[in-house]
Amino acid sequence: MDLVDAHVHRFNNAVRHGDWEAFGSGFTADATVSIDYAPIPPMVGREAIVAGYRAAPPDDTITVLSTSADGDTVSVTFAWDTSPGEPAGTMDMRVTGGLISSLKVGRQF
Repeated sequence: MDLVDAHVHRFNNAVRHGDWEAFGSGFTADATVSIDYAPIPPMVGREAIVAGYRAAPPDDTITVLSTSADGDTVSVTFAWDTSPGEPAGTMDMRVTGGLISSLKVGRQF
């Protein structure tokens, strides 16, 4: 699950310091990101992902509560750090060549 740790590290660093370019480096050039609880369309391509997060950055960091893998897909349950240990959402990551090619963020809790 090193990919998950690296993704969360880049995400948390970007939330704290605004380095969305570094966050984007974990995605393939043609990656997609969709956030099912946000009123925004899916972001397609690394540049669009970086621009989207830069335009509307999250205001909290996350901690991974659990992970599971099935083939090239990794599923993660996470908590926002303002509510430690409280499941807040999920991330389903499809991995291609060691990078995230698809990220679906959902809220199940």
